[in-house]
Amino acid sequence: MEGNLAGSGCLERVDGGLTDYGIEMMQEMNRLGILVDLSHVGYQTSRDAVQFSSKPVAVTHGNSLSRVNHKRNKPDDLLKAIADKGGVIGATIFPPFLKEGGVKADLSDFVAMIDYMVNLIGIDHVGVETDFTEGYGREFFVKILTGNSKRGPKMDMSFLPVANPKGLESARDFPNVTAALLEHGYAERDVRKITGENFLALFREVWQ
Repeated sequence: MEGNLAGSGCLERVDGGLTDYGIEMMQEMNRLGILVDLSHVGYQTSRDAVQFSSKPVAVTHGNSLSRVNHKRNKPDDLLKAIADKGGVIGATIFPPFLKEGGVKADLSDFVAMIDYMVNLIGIDHVGVETDFTEGYGREFFVKILTGNSKRGPKMDMSFLPVANPKGLESARDFPNVTAALLEHGYAERDVRKITGENFLALFREVWQ
């Protein structure tokens, strides 16, 4: 989530986008059939990736910034640009990225985020990526989000301790997503797209 030689991460104070080296590296990823994942990078870095990648790109775990103002979520214009190029957005259950957040988040919040993005960018460009945090406590997140910095974490840590949304507390609850989407009115063929087929299609395009 911090910057490196390739580009700026989502927690950098200034988002400088992709460097020339970053563009060259991404083009080599295209050649080798490696998926470009923009989940943890800055907005300008993401826009540069969409512009310079010859293959579709993805946000494997992230949501809409317009619904929840969090640095890890992405602006709607960026989501549209990714979809226009054939990419996929993996809606994530991570509570801070959902509208209710914290301990109030539940399965309905996750379905509402999926529904919003489907209406925004189309049924063929939305998937599911849980970003599960089972078994991870405060110390883990403090270490990850602080890294080697002595200044402390750059991200708001008020979401700790982590509690996955009600109805999606663990991997065993994944079938609840299918049931909730069907109950919400999605056709079975569209539920299959959201819960796996869209990402499979993306992988086939990128990995060939």
